[in-house]
Amino acid sequence: MARRKPINRKKFLTDLELGKSAEKYIAKLYKDNFFTTAEYMFNATKAYDICFLFPRKKRVRLEVKYDKYANKSGNLCFELFNHEGEPSGILGTEADIMVFMLTKTLIFEFSVPELREFIQKHMITGEHKIVKGGDGNAFEMMLVPIDVMKKQSFCKRIVVK
Repeated sequence: MARRKPINRKKFLTDLELGKSAEKYIAKLYKDNFFTTAEYMFNATKAYDICFLFPRKKRVRLEVKYDKYANKSGNLCFELFNHEGEPSGILGTEADIMVFMLTKTLIFEFSVPELREFIQKHMITGEHKIVKGGDGNAFEMMLVPIDVMKKQSFCKRIVVK
């Protein structure tokens, strides 16, 4: 079994802060533009990041990913398994929607069930590269070209002005 690299605590905390900032940005963006009648709250568990609560008790849960390397690599990075081999990221979320924020003006939205089906299919076919990464290379992730994802019917580009 390969040993994990030690976690760079400073980098981890910086990335965590960037992720939290992205969540706040997406929450405000969705509240102001899409879910105007809903209230929202941030989730303290790993099940999802933001829950929008609508009148009559309807809810929509979002998972937000800030991918600062996507523009440079040309890939979106989908987390599959954590350091213990348990499903995480797209395979573990309880969210309804996964939002990938590359920049404040380049944002993609995916239906979680359809994205999960796509990822699981491609885990079997091996069409897209699976790599180790994240904190101490503890996570398994699938790299999928942005151009491939943009062609999927379940991918929406969020236009921010």
